[in-house]
Amino acid sequence: MRDRSSDTTEYQHNWDDGTYQTGPTRIKRGRSGLVMVLLVAVIFLGGLVSALGIMNIQLLKQLAEESQELYLSAEGDTAGEEVPAATRPEMGQLTYERKSDQPLTEQQLMENGNACMVSLTILSVDGTVEEGKGLVITSSGYIVTDASLVDGGMRITATLSDGEEMDATLVASDVYSDLAVLYVEQDDLQAACFSTEVASNEEIYIILEDDLQVGTADMENSEPVEDAGPIFNQYGQVVGYQSRAQVLSAQQVADILTQLTRTGHVSGRPRLGFRVKEMTDFYLEYWDLEQGLLVCAITDDESPLARELMQGDVLLGINGEVLSSVEQLYAAIARAEAGDMLEFEVFRAGNTFTLEVEVEYHP
Repeated sequence: MRDRSSDTTEYQHNWDDGTYQTGPTRIKRGRSGLVMVLLVAVIFLGGLVSALGIMNIQLLKQLAEESQELYLSAEGDTAGEEVPAATRPEMGQLTYERKSDQPLTEQQLMENGNACMVSLTILSVDGTVEEGKGLVITSSGYIVTDASLVDGGMRITATLSDGEEMDATLVASDVYSDLAVLYVEQDDLQAACFSTEVASNEEIYIILEDDLQVGTADMENSEPVEDAGPIFNQYGQVVGYQSRAQVLSAQQVADILTQLTRTGHVSGRPRLGFRVKEMTDFYLEYWDLEQGLLVCAITDDESPLARELMQGDVLLGINGEVLSSVEQLYAAIARAEAGDMLEFEVFRAGNTFTLEVEVEYHP
């Protein structure tokens, strides 16, 4: 009698007669284990990627909330400010005295300019770090820089010319001139001297990357140079300022800075109430967006333009125009008159919707 178990084994191996070419039915040893290992690895990696994505979004939200505490409102105070506005010294008048009756050499101009400059390091709400320059405008701790550099910064560090590092507070900013005022708790800084008199054919100097650039003073027709900063004359005085938005004379800079430190805004400008910055590639890819501007701070929640917005919103367009840069947004708002309606396309937590808001101007 044949062994039944051997018949079963022979059947399992030889049932395929070649007609269907299906081959043996038993899975080869070793492959099943490999398949299981690969399957577990895929599941683990997928979970890890999802977790990292969630962690990054949570980090963005946390940074945005923390930045709100460090940002001064139009009234000039905030809960997270280390030096309360009431105890900050007034900015006072800028210095207009001439340091020397003789023109400075290029080496002296470099030394003089660098002595009243500070290096800035800005930790932004999205976790990125930016660097730039600032100009000390009073010995009591006030500094001017580009608003587009520091707006949305969670933490700002100023490195003085002697290498000392200090925390800086954003007092106020004007996005339309792209000027911002910072404050450091120091009362013996070397401040720049200003001059409101400059001839159109007078030579001017700009310090770029530790290199002295020479040009001719023509404030009305000058083209902005990115990250240019203060413009000096041959005596080392500041006769203007090149922000990313425009070229300003020393008198224009003084007027804007005085209003910013006193009221937190510039009269005759559209009342904004929020700040934006361009999004990093990571968040554009995460949210599957081609472009957009991140709302990094709400500075005046009573402003009509900011009332319906939230930190973390992404502005995709304005009046049917796709937004690709910060300057584009602010220019579109600046063109509007009081009472005009603006239509924003907003992306929030995976959903896109439209907001219609009325433009209001500062008195």
